[in-house]
Amino acid sequence: MKLVLKRILPRRIFLFYRLILLFPKLLSTYMYDFNRYLRYSSEVNVIKLESLISETYHVLEKGLTMNKAKIAFGKDKVNNLLNILQRYINAGYAQDRTQFQSALNVLEKYYELNSHSNDIEVRLLEERYINLIKTVSVRKVEIKGGGTIVEKSDLLKGGKGNFQELAFSRHSIRNFSTESVDIDRIKNAIRIAQQSPSACNRQSARTYIIKEKERVEQILSIHQGNRGFGHLIQCILIVTSDLNVFRGANERNSNFIDGGLFAMSLLYALHYEGIGACPLNWAVLKENDIKLRNCVGINDSENVILIIGVGIIPDELKVASSQRKSVEEITIVI
Repeated sequence: MKLVLKRILPRRIFLFYRLILLFPKLLSTYMYDFNRYLRYSSEVNVIKLESLISETYHVLEKGLTMNKAKIAFGKDKVNNLLNILQRYINAGYAQDRTQFQSALNVLEKYYELNSHSNDIEVRLLEERYINLIKTVSVRKVEIKGGGTIVEKSDLLKGGKGNFQELAFSRHSIRNFSTESVDIDRIKNAIRIAQQSPSACNRQSARTYIIKEKERVEQILSIHQGNRGFGHLIQCILIVTSDLNVFRGANERNSNFIDGGLFAMSLLYALHYEGIGACPLNWAVLKENDIKLRNCVGINDSENVILIIGVGIIPDELKVASSQRKSVEEITIVI
């Protein structure tokens, strides 16, 4: 039927006909997604509190890994984290869980950095932390939190090992040398990432490489989530996924899956190539999305998946510990 109509109807009328048929399904499925998102993104439970804990302590963790960590930085984040941890304790949730424990260790590292600070707010926050610790019944010293000093040679060695070594040695790098990045090595990383699984081999992923300093700075100012290290980024990669290759209400989210698989492969491939990389989350409102598109010239048919800041790794640097949850916490055997 579709083929017959396509032959006999003008293109515009045929597209309008398809839209009429598709609209009810699209509306229904998007409302289904909307209702679930509205319900579960608003609900306060142990998962929500743990995600808030992780998100907040990781901001402090990143600050602790900066080349020159500022004394008394992020006091508002410390205050927020203490509030969330107190809510977690008051709710009676298990205190041996990894993200709760990691947050305590990040705060410990924060106060170590500020041990000689005379900042009144820091000292008051430290007092709150000490009082909070008195109510904690479990302390796991093996849980990571804060920053870890690594050698460039170890990162490069891990990147050339087996997959487990590559995965465990990859870190988000926020400290780069002034050396220029070789475009050919980036292109080779992209070539490797092209081996990612793709829906029916439709290969929706696209990569924009931006080296022009002025435009790099403009993109970072639009992004706004690179404070403290953005000035060190030599080059930017933007991963997108083209909506043109998908169709139907059932594939409404496929571009994010397709683009996400490619983006992770690209991060591993960059590590394999010995290039430092930091994924920069693209979670913005439409105004900033439009600004980025205009700045780079991204096709309207492409959704931005994420931005990756890249550069050459210095001989020694600090990386965020980014404690992962235990396998038991995220695995369900049926």
